Amino acid sequence: MVKVSFRLSGTSAVPLSVDVPRRLDEVVHQCAIQAGVELGGYIAVRKGRVVTGETMVSGEDEIDVFPAISGG
Repeated sequence: MVKVSFRLSGTSAVPLSVDVPRRLDEVVHQCAIQAGVELGGYIAVRKGRVVTGETMVSGEDEIDVFPAISGG
């Protein structure tokens, strides 16, 4: 069960059953729909490291998703 936490959104972690490795961007988008989170650009972190949407996730992965905010 992969768990995706949308930080700064006020929602709790969203569990998603992933039987085979799937791309992170697919998992994050599916979890965002389930949680009712409007997803724009984001930064994902797994085990303290930033990962890209191309990264394969499975098993007991826990992903923290932060909104990408820019400014100057």
